[in-house]
Amino acid sequence: MIKYVFLILSFLISVQIQAEEVPSNVRVRLSLRLSQYQLSGLGVSYQGQKANYLPVAIPREQSVKIARVLIQGQWVWQIESSARTEIRSEENIAIRGSSLQAEGKSLPPEILLQGKKSKFDVIGILPLENYLVGVLASEMPLRWPLESLRAQAIAARSYTLALMKERKKRSFHVESSIQDQVFRHVVQGVDQDPLIAKAFEAVSSTRGMVLISPKSNEVLKAFYHSDCGGKTSSTKSVWGFGKAEAGVVDESCPARPESQWTFRISQGLLKQKIAKMLNETKDKFLARGLASLELSRKDEGSRVDHLKINFENGITKQILADQFRAVVGYSNLKSTQFEMSESDGEYTFRGRGFGHGVGLCQWGSRSLATKGQSFSQILSHYYPSSQIKSKF
Repeated sequence: MIKYVFLILSFLISVQIQAEEVPSNVRVRLSLRLSQYQLSGLGVSYQGQKANYLPVAIPREQSVKIARVLIQGQWVWQIESSARTEIRSEENIAIRGSSLQAEGKSLPPEILLQGKKSKFDVIGILPLENYLVGVLASEMPLRWPLESLRAQAIAARSYTLALMKERKKRSFHVESSIQDQVFRHVVQGVDQDPLIAKAFEAVSSTRGMVLISPKSNEVLKAFYHSDCGGKTSSTKSVWGFGKAEAGVVDESCPARPESQWTFRISQGLLKQKIAKMLNETKDKFLARGLASLELSRKDEGSRVDHLKINFENGITKQILADQFRAVVGYSNLKSTQFEMSESDGEYTFRGRGFGHGVGLCQWGSRSLATKGQSFSQILSHYYPSSQIKSKF
């Protein structure tokens, strides 16, 4: 009898531990600094921080318009529907409903509007696995081999869990843009794209699988990018933190014609962009005079690590190459693998690859999957010091 009681208790404890390991919903910031927002859906309801959910629409499609308005010196919420117009003073408003949409885009069934004076952010709240399907459908072509999609799903799950831990005290965990991971909400059986089912399969077939760092036994913040251009890089080289680990080689990436790119920018426009980065007025910056730019690399032919900005008055500023990409635009300066030339007041950048170059290379993973490699082999290639484990 005691033996059976012990076994039952052990099972219950095991279930409790597993339940505690299951992550809570992901909070993804969909939009920021809005002054008004209009959505539609079925059975829409809302609540303030201290109120119960109140229906604002009968169970048919209904539109709700929400705005921040100033009344007697206080910023409050104005919520308009066909049923009523109401003013609420809570800092945040939560909305629930089915088939929610805004600007023709599907929304998670629960969203949070976080107010700050005249503006507010829109934060979607949804289960981790559902969120990952939306990431997969946005970050990688779903026509690609299933094994590359599975590898992407595990990398994205690991990256998300690491961010959820880092940002657990913030109002949101992840951005829905390239700042973190591109995300669009999709609903199984509703979205008409036949490839969406493939995204659900890639996520469900790897459910709970994450990359673990053996040294810390923590979930790896698994960075990934579009095209490494031939060789991946380290977080130390790109962002200045972590270890300066050797990258892995992908011979297929440089062979892609689309991997090669050229970007030109006038010296005058570049001055303006650098001035904005340095948080200086345009006139003050232009008075300094931009004399030249110098590239710094660790090895011949490798990625640019830093750029030195030389001014005519002798002052110099050094910035990370990835910071410089942000200055001129990530879609313009597509990677830090570039050469630079200057002529007739214009800078020309010629390079290859797309993205920061850290972690999984999406185009490289496609090539490996096409050659018959499994998702585990693909992940071992890009994260050689990590292990795949089932976290929950």
